[in-house]
Amino acid sequence: MQGYKSNNIIGLSIKAARKLEGLSQVQLTKDIEVTDAAISYWENGINIPNVADCWKIADRLNISIDDIDRERINAANCQLIILLQIVRILIRLNLHLS
Repeated sequence: MQGYKSNNIIGLSIKAARKLEGLSQVQLTKDIEVTDAAISYWENGINIPNVADCWKIADRLNISIDDIDRERINAANCQLIILLQIVRILIRLNLHLS
């Protein structure tokens, strides 16, 4: 049940940020280029976004990665945060080079 709780917290965070931006699920789906069902799954705690999608969500909704998953961010996963930063840099480099 712990996994569901974490998934649900992530989903609720995404949903709240999306609504604050005034976006529908369909609009966010198009903006971050994911499947139609992905955002619904995330917001309902069925699944969680991958690392690259977390960065796209954060950028589009003007929030930080911490805001998406504040409950699980702590010193123990500092390596993950560094990895996320590297992925974000690589994504931006890829977009810049395209």
